Amino acid sequence: MGIRNYWPRIRRIWITVGISLTVVFVGWSLIAYRADAEAEAATISDDVVAVSATQGIWQFSPTRPSKSATLVFFPGALVDPIAYAPLARSVAAQAILCCWSNSLIAVRSVVQSQLSFGLGFRPRLR
Repeated sequence: MGIRNYWPRIRRIWITVGISLTVVFVGWSLIAYRADAEAEAATISDDVVAVSATQGIWQFSPTRPSKSATLVFFPGALVDPIAYAPLARSVAAQAILCCWSNSLIAVRSVVQSQLSFGLGFRPRLR
C-alpha cells in the first residue's frame, strides 16, 4: 500500500474529529453560560441591597446612603445577564450603585436619575 491509499482514510478521520469537536463545543456553549442557583438567589432584595428589574434594566441599589460612584456593566453576548448578579450584589453592598442592560441609552437614564451631580454619559468632543 502506498501513501496515496492512506489519504482518504486520514481525511475521513480529520472530518469526523472536526465535526465531533464542533458539536461538543456548541453543546457546551449552550449549557455553560447559564445562571446558577447562587446567581438566582442574588436577585432577591434584602436589607442591604435593593434589586429591581424593569424594561431590561437590572439595578442593584444600596439601601444605605451610596457613594457618588456608579458601576455600569454590559453583560457578555452568550452569558445570561442574571449570572452577573452575585458580582452586582457585592458591588452594591459596598454602597455603589450597579446596573446593567444591553442598551446604553436605557442605562443612561437610570444613572442620571440616581446621580445628584448631573453626571452621566456625555461624550467629549475633541
